[in-house]
Amino acid sequence: MYYKVKKTIFIVMVFLFLFSCKSDDSPTEITVTYPTPELLANLSELNLFKGDLKDLTPTDVVSVYDL
Repeated sequence: MYYKVKKTIFIVMVFLFLFSCKSDDSPTEITVTYPTPELLANLSELNLFKGDLKDLTPTDVVSVYDL
């Protein structure tokens, strides 16, 4: 009796596994594009400082850290 129940449960689980897997004919294609950084010839082109570069006055986009 116990063997028949165990066998029946196994057969049911195999059928559920086999029929739950659906084959999708249309593949899903995911296209990911990453931004590429712009390479500049000089660091001064980043506009990190305003005014004369000898004064090194940072702009608003620069966070100043003191060590």
